[in-house]
Amino acid sequence: MRQQRCLAVFLRQTIALAWVDRPVEVLELEGQIYRSVGPEWSGFYDWLCNSDGQMIAIHYEPSKEVAHYIRSGCELGDYAEPGKYDDWTIYLGERGTIDLKKSEEQDFLYDQVFWAADRSCVIVFANQDFTKYEQTGIGYPNTSWVYPTVKTLGT
Repeated sequence: MRQQRCLAVFLRQTIALAWVDRPVEVLELEGQIYRSVGPEWSGFYDWLCNSDGQMIAIHYEPSKEVAHYIRSGCELGDYAEPGKYDDWTIYLGERGTIDLKKSEEQDFLYDQVFWAADRSCVIVFANQDFTKYEQTGIGYPNTSWVYPTVKTLGT
């Protein structure tokens, strides 16, 4: 499998983001080891943008196979807003106004869930091309970016 750039969203008390290359088997950050708990595809997701085209949130609808890990396992902070049907809007920093006309259609390329012993989660999301979001921005200036160690088979 060729590498694919992905956005890792660390769901802890305070949200954090990281760039990682797929394939991912294990992530390590700040002493926590995150292991995959489900298939490479775990649900549907939308990239949500503000009126400037800046990605400020992800709407995520996990499959039943992994929803219980997020619902009962993760310590979701106030950046995660539950929906009506086991779905969440995950804000990538401070909350802003979502412009649905500037937001992308639903995506379902790759979104694997990883879980650590401290009950924190990571969801690694793929996109065909993150370039436009890098130009307009992902999250906010106060969004925390981290640098995990990524392990794949054989490393």
